[in-house]
Amino acid sequence: MSIQPFCRYSSAIALAVTLAACAPPPPPDTTAEDTAAINTLRDAWTAAFNARDVDTLLGMYTEDAMDMAPNQPTVTGHAGLRDMFTAQFAMGQGTATVTSEELQLMGDWAYDRGTFTLTMTPEGGGEPVQAANDRYLVILRQGADGSWKLARLMSSSPTPAAPAAAGS
Repeated sequence: MSIQPFCRYSSAIALAVTLAACAPPPPPDTTAEDTAAINTLRDAWTAAFNARDVDTLLGMYTEDAMDMAPNQPTVTGHAGLRDMFTAQFAMGQGTATVTSEELQLMGDWAYDRGTFTLTMTPEGGGEPVQAANDRYLVILRQGADGSWKLARLMSSSPTPAAPAAAGS
């Protein structure tokens, strides 16, 4: 019996063990930290929306963010988002509730899927109207500073349209 095949096999094992011992340690698991940060962002978004705080909302979005509501043009960037929120808030006081059902992290990207309810009270008073009770999908991106921001948003309910001007 030849010892040659055994030597090649044992040399390969020795090399693998040596390389494994020299490998850097795996990166720390930040899943819990990132999940908590995204949950906090979602709660802060809801609070800012309910407070009609456009500037705080914009700070939660990437510069190239897109809101893709059905039957509406895609809204892109902070300027477009500012116009969208301003038009929505001009219609009345919105009260949003957001419930995440799935959150997946993928490196510096993540997605959050769930349900939301939006109730609008018309400007000037009146009975609140449930404008939406539906589903959402949000894609988030982590910046170089470690913070998470909203990058792409889709919902299955259209954003409420601004009321037509009187006499239209």
